[in-house]
Amino acid sequence: MEIILFENNLYHLIQITKDMLEGIIIPKGSDCFDLCDIVRENFTIYNDSKNHYKMIGHDSYFIGCICR
Repeated sequence: MEIILFENNLYHLIQITKDMLEGIIIPKGSDCFDLCDIVRENFTIYNDSKNHYKMIGHDSYFIGCICR
């Protein structure tokens, strides 16, 4: 699975690795869309006034996921 980030007027695909998910509980039977929600909930902050998710500790915005 890859996440789509928007930064500096460019879209970037970032591969999600097991190391990135270390310490995060993933329920058994989760599919790619569930995993996308888990990643969003753990790595972003929602900005209500601008209606978007910002990555924690980065200047990039979370757009979504690609499930392959």
